[in-house]
Amino acid sequence: MDNKIIMMTDKDFEKALLEKLRNNFPEECYEIILNDIIVGKHSKQKRQIDVSVYHISNSKIPIIIADAKKYITRSLDIKHIEMFIGMLGDLDCKQGLIAPLQLQKDKHPYSKGALNRAKADNLIIQPILYDEAENLLSIHWKEAVSKIRPFDWYYDDKLSLALKYLSNNKIKEVIEVLDNVEFEEWQNFVEYGLKNDLNNTIRFLKLVMTEHYDSGWRFNAVANLHHSNLLSKKEVRSIVTNEPEIEFRDLLQT
Repeated sequence: MDNKIIMMTDKDFEKALLEKLRNNFPEECYEIILNDIIVGKHSKQKRQIDVSVYHISNSKIPIIIADAKKYITRSLDIKHIEMFIGMLGDLDCKQGLIAPLQLQKDKHPYSKGALNRAKADNLIIQPILYDEAENLLSIHWKEAVSKIRPFDWYYDDKLSLALKYLSNNKIKEVIEVLDNVEFEEWQNFVEYGLKNDLNNTIRFLKLVMTEHYDSGWRFNAVANLHHSNLLSKKEVRSIVTNEPEIEFRDLLQT
């Protein structure tokens, strides 16, 4: 199995579906929500929706609810279709869309029975090819990158990929992607991470602090952790003991 496909998580695929719908429903007229929660009209229970689309004239009932299905070893079948139709009725939504991941152009990711059942209730099955999903994800992460550094587009692809890896707790991959970026970009990335993905950014900084070959990287990681009060006394003692450069000790005494 392709390792790239394994690396794309269910959450990644949901974000790809979000971006695909954004291409079709302009924000001037529609609001699109990822991981929406709606109380069922009949069940009276909270239902989780991968992506929902609302017209700005009615923020209570979505005009479309969409479900992302990242199946690798099986296809969409009748059971999945009927469960989704039931949720549509519970939410009083007239249009549903199921987006299964399509691994091969010449192989449909759904059974013939599922397609027939969907057509009977005007349910849309819209497969997304893996390469298209990857491209859609790059759009999602580039939006986040624009918040990190809106004036310099040179590092877009690297920072977009680093943010994706960070969100999936793939810390070693983050370090590899950020190799050779300018310090200002690196620092802005860290500041964004500390505000928006604290736990994974702490993991990133502490791995850099303890294992990176470059003393400049290690110093910058220690500085960010120290200024954010994220170092334990034991970690401070270890840094003072193991780091030969005096700059580390001077930093930790401030």
